[in-house]
Amino acid sequence: MNSKNKIKQYRSPQNLKEAETDLEMYVKENEEIALQAGGTDLLTGIHIGYKKNPDTIININKLDQQKQLGYSDGKGLTIGSLVTLEELQNSNLVNEKFPILAQAARSVASPIIRQKGTIGGNISQEARCWYYRQNDPGFDCMLKGKTTCFAFTGDSTHHSILGSAKVAEPACTRACPTSVDIAVYMEKIREGEIDEAAQILLQTNPIPSITGRVCPHYCEQVCVRKKDDESVSIRNVERFLGDYVLDNPEKFMIVESKDTGKKVAIIGSGPAGLSAAFTLCKSGNKVTVYDRMEKAGGMLSYGIADFDLPKEIVEKQIKALKILGIEFNCGVNVGKDITLDKLAQMFDAVLISTGTWKEKPSGIKGEELCLSGVEFISKVNSGKNDTQKGKVLIVGSGYVAIEAARILKRIGSEPIILFDRSDAEIPGFIAENYQQALEEGVHFEYQTIAKEISGKVGSFTVKCIKKIAGEFGQTQKEKGTEITINAVIVIDAANQLPDLSFLPAELVEKFGQLGKQKNSALLKNNIYAGGDAVNGLSTVVRSISQGRKAALEISERINGVRPNEITKRTVLKTFDINCLNKSEKTVALIRSVDDRKKNAETENYVGILQSEVIKEASRCYNCGCVAACPSDIAPVLVSLDATIVTTKRTMKASEFFIPFPGRLNALLEGELITQIEIKDQKYSKQIYSKLSLRKSIDFPVVSVAAIFNLDSDKKVKESKIVLGAAAPIPVRVEKAEAFLIGKKIDDCVATGAAEIALEGAMPLLKNHYKVHAVKDLVKTAILSAVQA
Repeated sequence: MNSKNKIKQYRSPQNLKEAETDLEMYVKENEEIALQAGGTDLLTGIHIGYKKNPDTIININKLDQQKQLGYSDGKGLTIGSLVTLEELQNSNLVNEKFPILAQAARSVASPIIRQKGTIGGNISQEARCWYYRQNDPGFDCMLKGKTTCFAFTGDSTHHSILGSAKVAEPACTRACPTSVDIAVYMEKIREGEIDEAAQILLQTNPIPSITGRVCPHYCEQVCVRKKDDESVSIRNVERFLGDYVLDNPEKFMIVESKDTGKKVAIIGSGPAGLSAAFTLCKSGNKVTVYDRMEKAGGMLSYGIADFDLPKEIVEKQIKALKILGIEFNCGVNVGKDITLDKLAQMFDAVLISTGTWKEKPSGIKGEELCLSGVEFISKVNSGKNDTQKGKVLIVGSGYVAIEAARILKRIGSEPIILFDRSDAEIPGFIAENYQQALEEGVHFEYQTIAKEISGKVGSFTVKCIKKIAGEFGQTQKEKGTEITINAVIVIDAANQLPDLSFLPAELVEKFGQLGKQKNSALLKNNIYAGGDAVNGLSTVVRSISQGRKAALEISERINGVRPNEITKRTVLKTFDINCLNKSEKTVALIRSVDDRKKNAETENYVGILQSEVIKEASRCYNCGCVAACPSDIAPVLVSLDATIVTTKRTMKASEFFIPFPGRLNALLEGELITQIEIKDQKYSKQIYSKLSLRKSIDFPVVSVAAIFNLDSDKKVKESKIVLGAAAPIPVRVEKAEAFLIGKKIDDCVATGAAEIALEGAMPLLKNHYKVHAVKDLVKTAILSAVQA
């Protein structure tokens, strides 16, 4: 839809009930609705073209009950949401009882705007940011649900100097399969709260020490900072926090929920199983993990080489989870040592998360002669490798194929990977491993597929097709040039499947259905499934996400309550102003190629130092919206501790002006402001002042609403100071208020309070002037309290 689309309907309800009915109907039908009161914001936006034409306009200007302005002793002032700004400025009652409100109304724009504009419209108007108000997809910003705030490093002349608002999930969190709130834990690191940062990370990723080593980190690929220089080194920060957790498990492996009395069995101790176990145990459930291998960890222990993931890290992770209370029964083969039905009888729920250990048939003639890629890596990790040295042919184009080749290179073999892609078609999730394999001397036969395998161990012949440039995958097998390659061993690492041989046929069939539905982990009765066993071969971090998702469903089903995932909402997001400067990304040191090839057991990368972690956290933009609150009335209502009444609820003004997805206030879709209530004030001095570019402009550059109660010696007994247009929401400066208490106002005191009010200011590239402007307004407002 664009601004040229015609408006389908124009509704004009005669009373509040009709308006509510219209709103509910159109919201239910997913119609794009716009409310028209005074229309000063809506109609101007449509006319200029920055605002899309809605499907329906609902004109609420005939709701006469919302146009009333009244006062009663004990209750104070009641203002209907459709009372105009002109009525407020001219009201004798408002001028007498609440002069600050009349002052603010009088300061808005021009007389014609004040005649039409309403108090409800003023406090709920949209952001005055030129990027947001561009009807151009190229400027689809965070406030429109996208991932970039263009003003942050762009033209920020009239934008926030006190932080940003979370109006959408940052790009990094959206890209992360576990939805880790990366920006928040970076903020905690900047504040020196390492423990809190680690706790935030653990909320959705219980094994960050592992993902900090093997995750492809989709988050870094979409980091908004990349548009200016280089992404934040999120993986290295995550690894540091993960290692910190493992070094201090007693701080973090704590069950805070009450014991539910429920027991859950998990079959498989790979990333999905560990994630599910952690989530269920943290929710107060007793968890027992079964695994047929001798050591816990699944593919983490057996499917990844030591140089990428040292086994001591996996062992420390398992030890930490045991401290949490998770029990591990390894060397138990479910289906042989104990039946699935027996587990289902012993436990309230059973989760199958056995991963993908079985090689998927590739259709190559003679494929039964191959050694499985997973089997080969598992043997090496178990110290049972007996692979002959010499030329080894690997069929496959993914992580397992490359990992096997790099291991072979280290033990003196000559690996050749039959890669069905070109060197320009490397998927992002294996790009780093691919590059290191090239450095280490692994040979790739690009766009080559195996057609027939014959021979025996020590003497294999593989007939291949060298595909025509541009052909991808296993298609067009008959096109291209035939070549023959001899090898001592052939490893099939093309793809993997779950081994479901321990399950009855009916459950095997349901596995396929779960993989398609992806909306529930329930197989049958109290038996569930999750992770790669259901969804197919994936990355470690995706498996973690899938395990956690299954665990949340299980916990909700067996306990009747979903585990509490609500985190405290941040009102304003902070950042280090130095992040606006160009800076280089901290890169983890990697061992030399020669050293890597000689030593198969030493980790390739060396983690970064804590000082470097803090530096990287300081580079984070903490992406949010930096549009400034455009309302003159908003800071006044906060200073007066006003109550805002809507068709759905009642809230304090300070609660109303809190950022939410897609908006800078708490107003929900389909919700109408009906009235504003202000109780009688004990504050005798009320001052509103603002800086604007010209009198006719309709928003403040900065503003201050200040109210004071002085004693007979003109010392401050009580005060409230609220800044407008200095942030996406009105900001009360409580430290400055506290500083004033008991002091007699003079120039020195006013200057000191103004300095305190702007402590921690975060001006952007082009709005440093606003810091000085706010200080001047605060100082002037304080001095006016004794001059009035």
